[in-house]
Amino acid sequence: MNKYMVYGLKVCSEMNLDYSQGNFDKADVTIVIGQVPLKLENTIDKNKRYLHNDHQLIYKVKKIGNFLIENGNKITVEAIDDCPHRTIKLYLDGIAFSCLLAQRGIPVYHGSAVVKNNQCYLIMGSSGAGKSSLTSGLLDRSYQFITDDIIVFDNDQKTIKVYPGFPEQKLSKDLVETYNLKVDQRIYYPGVIKDKFFVSRRDIFYNHPCKVDGIIYIKVSEDELSLRQVKGIEKLDVVLKNTFRSSFIKIFKKQKEQFKMNTSLANGVSVFIMKRPYGKNTVEQQVELLVDRIEARNEN
Repeated sequence: MNKYMVYGLKVCSEMNLDYSQGNFDKADVTIVIGQVPLKLENTIDKNKRYLHNDHQLIYKVKKIGNFLIENGNKITVEAIDDCPHRTIKLYLDGIAFSCLLAQRGIPVYHGSAVVKNNQCYLIMGSSGAGKSSLTSGLLDRSYQFITDDIIVFDNDQKTIKVYPGFPEQKLSKDLVETYNLKVDQRIYYPGVIKDKFFVSRRDIFYNHPCKVDGIIYIKVSEDELSLRQVKGIEKLDVVLKNTFRSSFIKIFKKQKEQFKMNTSLANGVSVFIMKRPYGKNTVEQQVELLVDRIEARNEN
């Protein structure tokens, strides 16, 4: 078994997750390669993609494979024979882990996270808003990388911290070329339109939980580039918009935990909305604007 630390969990896996190994005796989660059953006992609901009961969920992905997630501590992976290993890992990291975390009562959020001076900044926004572009621009300015796509928090202490995810980004060909990055492999999955690539961030990976200093929510707009801090209900609105796979939270009746985390984020973290003009490449200006604001806050 390979050992990993990811999203605050000790993971033993029969799959190679292409990641530096952890050191522990007892695992929180086990990942095995095996046959996923066609049905579950006491099935509550099912659709084309998944079926579930109170403590198990089967997720089926055409031409990729099947995943059984159960009890918040085990994932069984049954891959289609010719499916690339990294594609299976893509679904494992996204859907399977978000389901498993929901079973454990841990909400998941959508976005990326970078670190500077032991302070973590979350980059959020809808699909196509430019999260990967801004994240890559900040990493090019000596920020460190902590997670991509999935954000998981430690909310047990007085300060809200982000757990490290996997040390890689999923980037478009344009971003790879802009920042002269070395790619690991092209991403393949059904329905993909644009070329995307796995890019290792091991060399700048921040492998420790890190205190959240701010959320930057990107919005595409007809207005000029701007950055403003928001208060009250606008903060909560940003948090709610960026919950990831909230259907899993409902399935396993963990809405109370979701509400608690949403409230903690809205009350305890500064939130900024960055508007960027539609159809213009303003990444460098976004980085300058954000870095100036961060440095000014740190000086005060």
